[in-house]
Amino acid sequence: MERKNILVCKSVRFYARKNEDAFFEWIKKIDCIDEISAAGKELYLHISTDDIHDQDLDDLIGLFYRYKINMKQLQRFLTKDSKKWFYDNKKSFWHRRVFGKLSEPIPSKNSSLLLNIFSFRRPLNNHA
Repeated sequence: MERKNILVCKSVRFYARKNEDAFFEWIKKIDCIDEISAAGKELYLHISTDDIHDQDLDDLIGLFYRYKINMKQLQRFLTKDSKKWFYDNKKSFWHRRVFGKLSEPIPSKNSSLLLNIFSFRRPLNNHA
């Protein structure tokens, strides 16, 4: 069985009915999202793979920023290929919300890749 990533959207606020409609329409257009489920005030976006396309990551960044969803969970999609635009672009509107301050470690399921990329950081804790 293939392991899936699940992104958690907690207590998303909608200020109008059409705003909520736009949120769900946006989600449906992001190719890497296989399934949407919910429990209580949490919405779960089931992601098809760890290696998503740059356009899908860009769409997730926009969606999470717009609806104030915890963006730190997008760190898991950092790859050698996306590093230049996703991580190295420190002046981007998302950088601090995704990666935090430079002194914070970046947790990842793929910590060996991140240790190679971010060798200047302290060792990572391998928490799920």
